Amino acid sequence: MKLSDFIRTHMEVILQVWDHDAESILSNHGLSDEELRDHVKQILLGITVELERPVTGHERSALFNPAHPDSIVSARIHGMERHNLGADIVHVTSEFGALRQTVAQLWLNSLTSVEPTDIVDLNRFNGQIDEALSQSVQRYVQEQQKKGRLFETMLSSLPDPCYILNLDGTFIYANKAMAKLCDLSADQIRGKCFCELPLPAHYNDRKQLENVIRRKEQSRGEVEVRSALGQNRFFEYVYAPVLDEKGQVEAVSGINHDITFRKQSEAKTWRHANYDLLTNVPNRRLFLDRLDQHTSHSKRTGAPFALLFIDLDNFKP
Repeated sequence: MKLSDFIRTHMEVILQVWDHDAESILSNHGLSDEELRDHVKQILLGITVELERPVTGHERSALFNPAHPDSIVSARIHGMERHNLGADIVHVTSEFGALRQTVAQLWLNSLTSVEPTDIVDLNRFNGQIDEALSQSVQRYVQEQQKKGRLFETMLSSLPDPCYILNLDGTFIYANKAMAKLCDLSADQIRGKCFCELPLPAHYNDRKQLENVIRRKEQSRGEVEVRSALGQNRFFEYVYAPVLDEKGQVEAVSGINHDITFRKQSEAKTWRHANYDLLTNVPNRRLFLDRLDQHTSHSKRTGAPFALLFIDLDNFKP
């Protein structure tokens, strides 16, 4: 039986074997049979049409299958959907390798003898699988690049400094806000560590980075930074581990939120609560707070302290 006829006649058997192979390749993605089979049937049908197209000599179509345009679309959609389902490019390549092996093995096992024309069909089939893989990978890469552009645009437009660090503390990525904070370009920051940037030494405590890597947990804190314009700014930062497929930390992401206005408001509120607005001297609330602190310290340590009552004449007009 010709290879094209075998594929059409035994399509369901091929797809059943394919389900098992694809499920093992994508075992961590929990995909349904429908998702595992997506567009594979159309790809195979397109290949059968191409196998039946007469060729002369070493002629080879420049397209995947001009007689069955849907095959190109199916292969490209397969790559897009695998990307969207979270599979990587190795999975996509392995899937087509498994499909190639499944069809070839089932067909060869069905033959009583192998004729020269069968070898030609098998070579053409392999060429079509390669073309389908090329189309699928091409679309996968396009989707990956699109995803990268979207994230880059999103991170670059954020007003908060964002960055990604290697495990040794060097920058892999820094957005525009981070570059502006350091008065450098993003390219100038890449490959450097915090100690090489115009930032406080405690901005990126090495121990904090090591704790995030060791514990695989987020770490939060606050830091005061003097910007390139000479302004003191306060940031609340969050470090988060980036885990690989095996659950190991491969990088650390960081985002800093500017809390300068909040800090200024808190300081202003505290001063209004503890200082007299007219005279700008400590008020009764602050006096009682400090008295309570000294009393507690004296009870705890036995150290004496003195309290003076001073009458100021004409203190207020």
